[in-house]
Amino acid sequence: MNDRCIAILKLLQNGTFIKRQTLMDEFCVSERTIRRDIEFLAYHYNIQSFSGRYGGYKLLDINDYKEKKKENKRIKVDTLKEILKICDNSQKKIIESIISDYINAV
Repeated sequence: MNDRCIAILKLLQNGTFIKRQTLMDEFCVSERTIRRDIEFLAYHYNIQSFSGRYGGYKLLDINDYKEKKKENKRIKVDTLKEILKICDNSQKKIIESIISDYINAV
């Protein structure tokens, strides 16, 4: 996650609606850049988008996005475990290390 995404998330964490234009002005970036950042953040957090001329974004209930984050982590670990089944012994050690590092880091 880049610094701008972290800053956007911090702005959204107070639960208020933030206009797209406000984010564009704050970070001196295009609408497309803000949309990409929000798309990335929405993968991990429950962000509601509002369209139209005065469109913007709002971070929904904190419990919802914590659950979404847990679910994404579980899916990633399960996927790595499936990959582990088809690996040879040297690859298994690497994948097991990746799983362990990921579980401990996130």
